[in-house]
Amino acid sequence: MCEEYLKKLSQIVINEGLRDTFKTQKRLIELNKMYSSDTVIYHSDNIRGKCIVYYGSITDPAAIDTYEFKLGKVKKEETISNVLKLNMWEERFNNTIRDGKPTLEYIKSDILIWVNESKNNKYKKQFIETLNVFYKYTGQIIVLYKEFNGELKRIKPIYKINAGISLEELYTYAKYKSEEFWCREFTGKIMFVKTYWNRQLGVFFPDSETIKFSEYMNGTQTKEKIFDTLVHELVHWHLHTSGKKYRDEDFEFIEECLRVGCGLSDAAGAQRAYRDYCVSLNLSNKNMNMGELNELSI
Repeated sequence: MCEEYLKKLSQIVINEGLRDTFKTQKRLIELNKMYSSDTVIYHSDNIRGKCIVYYGSITDPAAIDTYEFKLGKVKKEETISNVLKLNMWEERFNNTIRDGKPTLEYIKSDILIWVNESKNNKYKKQFIETLNVFYKYTGQIIVLYKEFNGELKRIKPIYKINAGISLEELYTYAKYKSEEFWCREFTGKIMFVKTYWNRQLGVFFPDSETIKFSEYMNGTQTKEKIFDTLVHELVHWHLHTSGKKYRDEDFEFIEECLRVGCGLSDAAGAQRAYRDYCVSLNLSNKNMNMGELNELSI
């Protein structure tokens, strides 16, 4: 009996195309109250396209069991994003070079002009009524709206004030510098990721020997800055693959960055390590000078 009841409720959720964990749970509990039964739904989790429902019985609330069902999907052609061609707006926005960071009012106005050209008033109305444009604490642009099933959808457009650098240019420069500085072939990987780092342009991941650049940051920096960051990450790669200390706080890393002429990390720990390195270098020079004086006095 429980199985049939839960199957009935889950089918409603499937038909509505709900996939958000919070929305799915809220809807199941709402349906549980709407269609009276001895079965009580306590909680649900969405994991890898499946919903796990935790339920019990009014007569035996301590006996908790689980029921699983595969989540449904809203057909692409029936989504607001597809009907209003929001991906085309995003692509146009991303490829536009600007004088500076656009204001929220400008971004909202720009997307509304695009949406208002659509003749589908139903989807247009839903989008406009639920639209919210804001900056995350990191500075990333978020365009938020609701689909018909109540799920929140996000667009994360990228603004550019520079043309940016292609992946091919990064690989060419990395290979050239690796040969110049260390007489070895660059065997690592470079890739762009849709991750917004507030202070970092690129990051080296030692496990995969990959240098990742933020696609969001790429178009906001000059070529000189991007290439300088690439060399910094190459130092990480070279030292790591050579079995040496390669972290920002390691003296060996700081020394190699200074040798090849790239910038150091702005992170507090890295800057503190640089100051300590300078102190140790001064002490070392003083000791060498004292040694020379002792030799002269003999």
